[in-house]
Amino acid sequence: MNKRILLAGLTALCLAGAGLVHADDMGAMDMKGAPAKTVTLVGEVLDMDCFMNEGAHGAKHRDCAVMCLNNGSPVGLLTDDGKAYFLTANESKGKMKFYDRVRDMGGQRVKITGVMQDRAGTHCLRIDDAEKQ
Repeated sequence: MNKRILLAGLTALCLAGAGLVHADDMGAMDMKGAPAKTVTLVGEVLDMDCFMNEGAHGAKHRDCAVMCLNNGSPVGLLTDDGKAYFLTANESKGKMKFYDRVRDMGGQRVKITGVMQDRAGTHCLRIDDAEKQ
């Protein structure tokens, strides 16, 4: 293997681990250096504060979820298989509008496409697209 290529790859991995290189700058790599996966998930938009503290979700919690999300509560997605994902903005692709739109969909079913990331055992999806179901 070319020593320059190996050195460049090791440098990128070190910088990524230090948080200095964004995943898109590395050709969309996950924290383990594997290609990041674009996935589509369907589920309910959560405000993670109420969900994690009280298990609150569903239609009865919709108004509270929207209020909490628009006041800064972390955004999540609860899929049909019972997994919860943190949702984050994919700012590097100029897709912040999808993250903003999802905050108004608290308690509703949505289909979200984005880049899957796992960090320290936490599932995360960087939103590329979102639509109501």
